[in-house]
Amino acid sequence: MQLRLLIYPVFLLVCFLTFQSTKDYGYVTDYLGWLNRYRDSDFSDVWNCFGYPGMHQFFHLINFILFKLIGKNVAVMGTVFILTHASVCYLVYRTFRLILEAVNPEHAGLIALFTGIFTALSPYAIEPITWDACFHYLLCTGLVFFAINFLTRYHLTKKNPFLYLHFLFFILALFTIELALVAPAIFLIYLSLVVWASGDVKQLAGYWYRLVPIYVVLLVAYFILTKLSIGTWIGHYGAEQHLKLSPTLLITTFAKYVSKVLLLSHFWKFTYKESWYTTLSELWKSLAFLFAIGLLVAMLYRTTKYKKLNQVLIASVVAFVFGLLPILNLFFVWIGWYENDRYSYFAAPHMYLFFTTLFFIAFKKPTPMFGFSFGFECFS
Repeated sequence: MQLRLLIYPVFLLVCFLTFQSTKDYGYVTDYLGWLNRYRDSDFSDVWNCFGYPGMHQFFHLINFILFKLIGKNVAVMGTVFILTHASVCYLVYRTFRLILEAVNPEHAGLIALFTGIFTALSPYAIEPITWDACFHYLLCTGLVFFAINFLTRYHLTKKNPFLYLHFLFFILALFTIELALVAPAIFLIYLSLVVWASGDVKQLAGYWYRLVPIYVVLLVAYFILTKLSIGTWIGHYGAEQHLKLSPTLLITTFAKYVSKVLLLSHFWKFTYKESWYTTLSELWKSLAFLFAIGLLVAMLYRTTKYKKLNQVLIASVVAFVFGLLPILNLFFVWIGWYENDRYSYFAAPHMYLFFTTLFFIAFKKPTPMFGFSFGFECFS
């Protein structure tokens, strides 16, 4: 029996041991408002998202079905959230393993496994798991990783059903939350990584030529449907907020998220945290911080023998940038713990892939910290 079959149960065990005490926390007022609307409505109201100004039909369909099945049972719904998070983390592992095996088969399973574990144990996963109004963040992340997985499988097998499934899951993600608007960029990043590793540049150009027009048509149709349905081009916070493209705001907020995820700066002593985030609010200081990280990565890039893993570093950090793009012009909360951590849930797995790959390159070979995972890799 291949030990790979045990990996999903391991993710379930890790997530339930970590988060099981949260399943009885109760519902927040936002979620209670939705449950009350579900109680007083029927399936026909899924189309207008029960009055919410956003195109979240698939999310509300799933949420509505869950409500009809379990009612307001807090413990059961909490268990559903933990189960969903564990499934997302396993999907992160499976998808990145598939990509890494195509790019650099050596220790692909090891890097992918720890990327999934970091995603599972991230302290920034607490809010989207425990604040019940965040289920669409988990759902959208899972759908997008399914879409990445299917697109990669389509490239590797050339079987059209994988391509159809790719577009289906992308469309479902679009109607889950607006984060999925940037998903085509992430799809193309990882597809380019896999195809580039094979050296077939002509095939890569062919993929872009075929896929980009389809993504454009789907996104244009989505925007038109949004405008017709709710009177604005982008739902949730509205086009005015989502299209606020200040370079200073985008760069400084991005630097803060890099620090938050990579350096865990949200958990520093308050005075240090306050000083650091205030520093990063200045454009040139944020640019200096990002340049310093880029310089470190460039030094490793030039010296490492794992040349193909260098490409993984670039792809993962660019995917992280695009994953954050929809929320960089929204408010960045740092005073309290766990508030608004849901915003980075969608993008975080890409940074954890970057971190795990960077760690592997820096040490040139697996360290004792990775030892227990070799059994999974060797038998899979």
